[in-house]
Amino acid sequence: MEHDNYFDKNTVYRLYRTVEELITPSISKKNISNYEIVFSDDLLPVRVFYPNKVSNIEKVIIFIPGMNKSSKYKYTSIFNKLSLEVDTTIIAIDYYSVENEVENNISNIVDYLYKELLRIGISKDNIILMSDSEGSNYSVNINNSINKEVLLYPLVDDKEITIKRKRLIINGELDSTKDIGKNLSEKIDNCTYKLIENATSGFLTSTDYDIIKDYIKEIKDFI
Repeated sequence: MEHDNYFDKNTVYRLYRTVEELITPSISKKNISNYEIVFSDDLLPVRVFYPNKVSNIEKVIIFIPGMNKSSKYKYTSIFNKLSLEVDTTIIAIDYYSVENEVENNISNIVDYLYKELLRIGISKDNIILMSDSEGSNYSVNINNSINKEVLLYPLVDDKEITIKRKRLIINGELDSTKDIGKNLSEKIDNCTYKLIENATSGFLTSTDYDIIKDYIKEIKDFI
């Protein structure tokens, strides 16, 4: 089945895998692979971006993309490079390409991935939640035991934020007008928190990797 999604123009999901098979070492892994895993009665397409070394995967980022249509097809290039730079596997939820109500079940999907990663031996401290733009509205309110989160240029409404976890925030906007750093820090005052200020806004309007490459060291150190 071909999908017109926000990662590639025509992605063909050829493989049907469990979460364990995504992480199990294999000489056939390339940097980017298209998989479908079983979630309830549905098939959930995920994009998996691998670091150079896949023989002993110990750290995984679960990524929730934003919903800005201007970002179409740019995620592949950006997260291909990011996985290599931070030396971490990225499992991106490709909920754009499915016809069911996956978007309304993001929290359950992340919880499923998290529990499966724990079950196959990934340490709790090595599972990181990451999101960008409107995708951060989902991630900041996911109520499970993930304790590290990276928000890339988040565009969120902070009125309902109650979940406390360690967060690295790379600039963004709150309701398009306010400084997200100040507002989020007030909401998560019991949580270790770091804000990178003065980052160029508009992560999703970028055509390449330049928009975040200056912050790779901070991201790598944080996760």
